[in-house]
Amino acid sequence: MESKRNVVLCALLLALLLTGCGNRIDVEQANKIAENYVQENESDGDEWYISQSESNAGNWVIHMKLLGNDCEIKVVYINKKSGSISDVLGGNEC
Repeated sequence: MESKRNVVLCALLLALLLTGCGNRIDVEQANKIAENYVQENESDGDEWYISQSESNAGNWVIHMKLLGNDCEIKVVYINKKSGSISDVLGGNEC
């Protein structure tokens, strides 16, 4: 649990450094935050890829799928302003 918190804090710090004061993160930055989070916290060594990125109100919504098993998904919500991860959902969509 502490490891997850550290990764989230690092991702937030990275987002803040990349965006500067008052700017919003772009989709490429959001994709990188989501990739790093899922690979380090949700993967158990499995490889994930981004299948879709979309804007939804104040969040970037990053859809990821497990390589070799497109049924297994993760959806990462990233705040556009702060770059923080606000939610991570996962499951089997098949």
